[in-house]
Amino acid sequence: MTEIATAYDRYSEDRYRLSPVELEAKYPVGPEVPAEPGHVQLDVWCQIVDSEGNATGLLRRARGRKVVDIARDLKAILEAEGLVDESFGLYIGWQHEHAKSGVPYWQGGCDEVEWPNDYRWIACYAVMGDSEGHYIHIELVRQGKGCDDPDTHELVFLGKTFQGLDHAYALAKRTAELLGA
Repeated sequence: MTEIATAYDRYSEDRYRLSPVELEAKYPVGPEVPAEPGHVQLDVWCQIVDSEGNATGLLRRARGRKVVDIARDLKAILEAEGLVDESFGLYIGWQHEHAKSGVPYWQGGCDEVEWPNDYRWIACYAVMGDSEGHYIHIELVRQGKGCDDPDTHELVFLGKTFQGLDHAYALAKRTAELLGA
């Protein structure tokens, strides 16, 4: 077994056994790892360093990125790829418990909200709008524990297009690819 594989096994076991403070002390983090080009990074990852500050080859999720930054990156990539026109809107539909209470997202209510890590998967799909256009729903799905505790869907982003249902499907597909759904 390689040295990195052995270190990973130790870290994997300690991750569930130690408190966050103990984990940070035993596995200090180094510099952040930059995002891959053409990909929307949901989390901030850092290198784990040894006691002398040398990279161990392991990474650790330091925190979630800010939801507003994720939305900005997602829209920028879709624009650069020519998938959206000037009528496209991408909105933060999230009224997360960490958002400023009573402050709408368009007034900065979600500016400091970080992407969570307690969801099962991301769902991206297109639907017909009530009055006009088509919507792209981007939701987090949290897994329930059975019939009495069903899965929950939490709307994070809502996109709107006037370019037809087939285009909305294409946007939902590309969004799913970019977010790793």
